[in-house]
Formats: sequence, structure tokens, C-alpha cells
Amino acid sequence: MRYLGEPLDAAAAAGYIADCVERDRSTAISRYAVLRKTDGVFLGFCGFKALDEDFGHQVPTGEPWLDFGWRYRREVWHQGIGTEAALAVYAFGKSELGLGSLEARAHCDNIGSLRIIEKLGFAWLNDYTTAIGTFRRYREPAG
Repeated sequence: MRYLGEPLDAAAAAGYIADCVERDRSTAISRYAVLRKTDGVFLGFCGFKALDEDFGHQVPTGEPWLDFGWRYRREVWHQGIGTEAALAVYAFGKSELGLGSLEARAHCDNIGSLRIIEKLGFAWLNDYTTAIGTFRRYREPAG
């Protein structure tokens, strides 16, 4: 997991999935599957995640915020799929779900995700460091 840390063991993965399902159920927002149009093959996901983690004191403790993010299979990187999905899901979140202010973040070495975030028009806020590296934090512009 190049920008996400080490893979989880089976028990930790099951716990993570259960937490994701409960969070999505309780917030009514989610990350969405991205499928290849021609054959329906799963390529990754893109969408929204309500968080209350502070990520090294970057967000006031306990203040929920909406993260806009994605993950894709390596073999589909550099094909425009991430940008196409991000633009569509972002528009859906704003027009259909009525979502407020969004943030996005990516590992500083993850040039592909940083480019997608910038194409969306998000503005850089700051960089911060965690146990798995330095991340760049963005927020969508007001208005």
C-alpha cells in the first residue's frame, strides 16, 4: 500500500470494513465503486468519508469533517480514470447530496492524486507528517 501504510491482517481488515459500513450507514455518505465502462471490472473507489480523526492536530479534536478521496488499482493509474471519476463524484456530492466544505489530502509523493486535487480547484492548506509520511492537505475554495 504505497501511500497508506502496511496491509492489514484478516482480523484488522474485517474490523476496518465493519467500521466503514457503520460510518457510511450513520452518515449516509460513502466512497463509491468505480467500474470500467466496457466490462464492469472494479477499478477502485472515489467518494466522501466523514471523519473525526485529527491527523496530527490538523483538524480541531472531535470536529467532524468531510474527506474527498479515492484509491485505484495500480494498472489503471495515468489513464485519466481518477480525474474523470473525481469530477463526476464531486459534482454529485455537491448537487445531489448537498455536501458542504470538503477537504482532500494526499501523500506528498503521490503526484497523481495531488494533480487530481488541484484539477478540482482545491486550495493547499498545509503539509503534515504522520508515521507513514508527509501529506499535503487541501480544502475546496469557498463559494
